[in-house]
Amino acid sequence: MPADPCLVTVRAGPAASKGYENFVANKLKDEVLKEITSNLEDDLKEEALNAFKETVADGWSIKDCICKVQNEVLPKVPNERNKFFIKFTYDNQLQIEIGVNKFKNGNAQFYHRIGVAPKESPEMKEHKQVKEKRKEAMEELKSVGTFPSIKLKRQVTNDKSSPFVSVEIWGTINLKNRKSVQSAWWMG
Repeated sequence: MPADPCLVTVRAGPAASKGYENFVANKLKDEVLKEITSNLEDDLKEEALNAFKETVADGWSIKDCICKVQNEVLPKVPNERNKFFIKFTYDNQLQIEIGVNKFKNGNAQFYHRIGVAPKESPEMKEHKQVKEKRKEAMEELKSVGTFPSIKLKRQVTNDKSSPFVSVEIWGTINLKNRKSVQSAWWMG
């Protein structure tokens, strides 16, 4: 028995997802993998990469490649609250991200994104290099055993409401004779 249709997209019909269905039915056999980004552990990253490359080499569709990674590799991620992903970027700017939103109680929400990778400007490349250098420096400090303290930035607010007490009322009380003395700095 088919699942109940979504109440929001019920009027869209099958024509609304036809372009997506046609696209994920394509094969990636002729494309060249340019970059892989992931926050998975090294062994899981290698396993996901091998599973994806194997399915591409066998001529499977994009949809089947995504399903294989989601079914075989991503269920092995640890039960901790995190968003685990692996992102494949091809030379034609096709970007495929396969991931799982994992919860501490073991529940998981699998997802995938298919889109066009943003073009890297020189500023983005420079920012990426600086970020990599910082990461390497932090790893080096961690390995030595002296880890720098990381402090939170001061919070900057955009609160422009008026103060509760106006400046004209402020004053200093002389404790010897209990008289109110106006501060000299603002009276000029």
